[in-house]
Amino acid sequence: MIIYAADDPLVLDGTYDREGYKPGERARIAKARAQQAKGLDLMAKREKKTAAASGKGRPQKQALPGMEDRAIRPLEQAAAAYADIRDQRIALNVDEAKLKASLLTLMHKHGKTVYSRDGITITVIPEGESVKVKVRKPGEAEDDEPGEDLAGEELRPGVRAEH
Repeated sequence: MIIYAADDPLVLDGTYDREGYKPGERARIAKARAQQAKGLDLMAKREKKTAAASGKGRPQKQALPGMEDRAIRPLEQAAAAYADIRDQRIALNVDEAKLKASLLTLMHKHGKTVYSRDGITITVIPEGESVKVKVRKPGEAEDDEPGEDLAGEELRPGVRAEH
């Protein structure tokens, strides 16, 4: 799905391609999907890294009897895996916010408050200037939502639905 026009400044400066992907992002996504299909998970990777690194870096501290607050390796590994996933999510949230702002700008540019075609529904939400996007796969049942079949009807005083 093409999001940006060929002459859009974000496309021209190389920030995104016309479909909204950053350079190299398609390859990263394909690689992640391939790894997921093979059944590799972050914990297994982390364990391999830890095992390989334990022979290189500084020696592991040995636990002495009676010592308090000893390290619990599974907790540390789980925390590190969680932190990796959290950082990826935060990076995706930044990208999502940029795409959402771009979508809102395009809706204003084309003078639309509601756009619906081929299972794609975009609605501009006036409170807080945001957009709501729904993409349905072919054959998926459509929900009866207010505002979908209201072309030309008055939604509230002074606001008409448009398609």
